[in-house]
Amino acid sequence: MATITGRITLDERDIIEATSDPATGAGTPASVGSFALITDGTAWLKTGAADTAWTQISNTPKAGSITPASFTGSPKTAAVAFVTPFSSANYAVLINSIDSRIWTISNVTASGFTVSANATQALTANVFWEAIFGDSNV
Repeated sequence: MATITGRITLDERDIIEATSDPATGAGTPASVGSFALITDGTAWLKTGAADTAWTQISNTPKAGSITPASFTGSPKTAAVAFVTPFSSANYAVLINSIDSRIWTISNVTASGFTVSANATQALTANVFWEAIFGDSNV
């Protein structure tokens, strides 16, 4: 259950300020249609009657870089772990580097993914990545 640090009620709907995901544990009680704004910048919508029926509606894109020394093994791979996970593994990853490789990703979870260079040669430049969340399948 999230710790509620503020609450405003408007026409039977709540706007809640909380410290964590309102769907965790026993959940966070509120009317369907209420919003929860979390201190990490995410926003949640109450979508059902259960206290755990919250859906994340804000997933900020994530980006970073991987140093050449982080790639190990044969073929060269590196794991990326997000500081703040997405709400699911429904995101796309873009990879860019001066090193010419056929980049692939695997082990995709809400918390991160693995990048493969699909080659055994050492990398000479940082590898840049961006993860963009998609909230629906079309």
